[in-house]
Amino acid sequence: MGEFVSLNKGHRRDQFESGNVELDNYLKHYARQDQKRGASQTWVLANPNNPFQIETYYTLSAHSVVCEQLRFPYRAIPTILLGRLAVSRRSQGKNYGRIAVVDALLRSKKISSEIGLRFVLVQPINQDVEAFYRKLSFKHLTDSEYWYFDLNQL
Repeated sequence: MGEFVSLNKGHRRDQFESGNVELDNYLKHYARQDQKRGASQTWVLANPNNPFQIETYYTLSAHSVVCEQLRFPYRAIPTILLGRLAVSRRSQGKNYGRIAVVDALLRSKKISSEIGLRFVLVQPINQDVEAFYRKLSFKHLTDSEYWYFDLNQL
């Protein structure tokens, strides 16, 4: 297995199919635009036999959340948002989603050594995705759609 790299124009976004139309369309039509705007960064894991065929992707962006539950000394808590994550149909069931989350957390931990950052947030789209993140030690923020991971756990 290779390593996650920043999405570039050589990657075959048009061939990516995860089964979730919204996530597929984002990668195909908006991910590169968001990178150029500085809105988010997309990381892809390509097929080892074809470096332009995307097996999984995720996005990271700066974010903040107001939440007393996290017991942070400031009202707005600096976070990273793991905004989108999808695995191609051909790679589903092979732990690619878990591998993507671990890469995102390690990348976020590295960034946290250079800027103020302690938590990674996600917004699960359904109960199956909630269960997936729960298994990876994310916790639900009360009265919020967000789930969080405390980078101090790494």
